[in-house]
Amino acid sequence: MRSQMDQFIADVKALTKQKPPFNDAFVFRAINVLGTAVTVLEGMLEIVKKNKIQIDIMTAEITKLNEQIAELESSDKEDRTQEKHERNQAIVDDYNGGMSRTNLAAKYEVSLPRISAILKRAGVDARTA
Repeated sequence: MRSQMDQFIADVKALTKQKPPFNDAFVFRAINVLGTAVTVLEGMLEIVKKNKIQIDIMTAEITKLNEQIAELESSDKEDRTQEKHERNQAIVDDYNGGMSRTNLAAKYEVSLPRISAILKRAGVDARTA
């Protein structure tokens, strides 16, 4: 069973094989085929317009989501930075209170070199453990 598009293509091929002189039936068929072609193209144009609108909407939504993600990442980074500062200050306070670097590393689950770097950055004299 042939689809309407197959029939349309067959009509176009038959018309292009026709040699002059052209009779009224040929002209009528040609006008009919051209009308069908215009209808198909208009339908395709509508589909393209709808898809463009959908793409524009989706692009705007993606942009909004990217902005929200950036805001959340920025907020999360600020929170983590604040937590690190508080932890580092607690490490310095505990060290000044007499706790050894080894005990600090175990308590805060941080490596000894990291503890030394935190104390050095804070300007605390490093004692030997």
